[in-house]
Amino acid sequence: MVAAVLQLLDVVLGLVAGIQTTGSAILLALLTALLIALALKMRSGERWARTVLTVLAVLALLGAVAETAKFGVHAWLTTSPPGGLAVGLLLLNNLQFILWVVAPIPMFTANAARYFGAVRRAR
Repeated sequence: MVAAVLQLLDVVLGLVAGIQTTGSAILLALLTALLIALALKMRSGERWARTVLTVLAVLALLGAVAETAKFGVHAWLTTSPPGGLAVGLLLLNNLQFILWVVAPIPMFTANAARYFGAVRRAR
């Protein structure tokens, strides 16, 4: 099952990589707007927004793992210029991975639970 998910992610990543630069910029802008809108909804006390952001973080982590698996072997076994590019992508991907792991943690602390509880009681 994990292999099937990773294969599906590889196909999706391949499709996304095939989009032209303009399409990629538009997609990035839309995803950024979605994340900001969800963060604002979460800040206003909507628990469902916290759940959606967590699910998106998990999906992003799966994508980061698939991308690392895709570029990781090539990056470390080749010394040609594409290898250098692959190493850069791998490092950037690892930074994304760390951010997606760390970002949801504050959403589930005791302070966050009190905040969501207080907002729910205020309604």
